[in-house]
Amino acid sequence: MTTQHLLLDSLKKIWTSVVFKSRYQSAPSSQRDGVLIKYREPVLIAKIFLLYVQTIPTDCEFLFQLQRIHQMRTLSQFGSVKFWFKHEMAAFYTIDQHKNIINRLVRSWNGRNSYDESLKSAIIENIIIPILNFNKENQTLGELIGTEFPINYQNEIRTNFKLGLE
Repeated sequence: MTTQHLLLDSLKKIWTSVVFKSRYQSAPSSQRDGVLIKYREPVLIAKIFLLYVQTIPTDCEFLFQLQRIHQMRTLSQFGSVKFWFKHEMAAFYTIDQHKNIINRLVRSWNGRNSYDESLKSAIIENIIIPILNFNKENQTLGELIGTEFPINYQNEIRTNFKLGLE
């Protein structure tokens, strides 16, 4: 999996293409224009991305791209991916990898390669919040976000806060 960059890039292009998204976009019923929609392709691509994310935890891009399943219909075929995000994802990564994930999202928020708003909200809801909750429960939140500020910085925060209140 780690040597298959061309395959992964091709799958990512398919996964993010407008045609693919529109074909598997959430719909009120599983039929469009009388044609039954089959979800084999997105389920297989999602499983490949999940395997890649579990093999190479430092690559955040595919972790974020997996959140596109929330833009598709909620089907039981995505159960393994959704279960991993809900129950295993936060514990799978180290604190440094948690920091990397959060920094990656912040850096790409308004950039040239920014994600669309619905994907950003899915990333926050299904990745960032569980990471913060996991670290809070394990009492490592301070290590994740840092609680140690230099004295000068603390004074600057207090001064700016006071100025904002006046």
